[in-house]
Amino acid sequence: MRSRHFTDILFSLFLVAAAAALVAPAARAGFEYGVQGAETVARSGANSARTTGPEALYLNVAGIAAGDGLEFLIDANFLNAALEADLYGNRVDGWSPVGVTDVIDYPLVHNSTDIYAGGFKMFPAPFAGVTFPIPRWKKLTLGFGVFGPAALGDFQFPKMMTIEYGGSSYELPGPQRYDLISETVLFMWPTVAAAFRVTERLALGLAFQWGVLHLKFSQAVNNGSVTTPGSYRNDMLATFDGWDAFIPAGMVGLRWTPFDRLEMGFSARFSDGPKAKGEMLVVAAPYGDDPIYSNDP
Repeated sequence: MRSRHFTDILFSLFLVAAAAALVAPAARAGFEYGVQGAETVARSGANSARTTGPEALYLNVAGIAAGDGLEFLIDANFLNAALEADLYGNRVDGWSPVGVTDVIDYPLVHNSTDIYAGGFKMFPAPFAGVTFPIPRWKKLTLGFGVFGPAALGDFQFPKMMTIEYGGSSYELPGPQRYDLISETVLFMWPTVAAAFRVTERLALGLAFQWGVLHLKFSQAVNNGSVTTPGSYRNDMLATFDGWDAFIPAGMVGLRWTPFDRLEMGFSARFSDGPKAKGEMLVVAAPYGDDPIYSNDP
């Protein structure tokens, strides 16, 4: 018995080392974070094969078949959204609305979201789910949940800001305006799932998701060369506000435990692409109050 136990441990360590060796290091960018759940956090993200609670609705739907009766999960991540941009400024040669001929340094611009706590600008990302076996057929487990993508979905940078130069104050547009002024994304997935325990060591799962998307963003574009603080006179501010009330998606999952110290999982998710429809608002007179709508003839 001791010899078999030791062999199982060595075999498991070999599989882990082999998997790690196959993963090439890569730089990743973006704002994706790990999903919620105590089991997910405790396993440091190694959860596709072992997660059994409602968070399996996001990770591997087959996992709910191994759950322990009725389980609830109400959770949230709070992201520090204190992003900032620091631009060099505008070099002015000759004419300038502020009458200078050198570099005007913009101050730092910050993202500001609606929730502020503990000195951090916070973005909440809630997750709620419930899973339970069917009383008279305990090999079948059902799950219901509502959650969003694991990403930051709210940015708000200043449209205008005050620049101090030469003892005077000037109102100029934010330096980050050609990248982003504001963005609000509401993307949620109501989910219905079922998992069936084929044997004590094998489970299969299916899930259907009804995605709902509301996207609103605003940025500036310029039809000329941006060389002076006055170049913003050629800016156009564009805001898009659109909805897609039905983005179908599905997930299939498999969970297999060939022996007691090895758990394996497979999960695949398929989704239609967002087709948000809405209205584009363009302010042709820069930073003014005379908008042009996309449906305006």
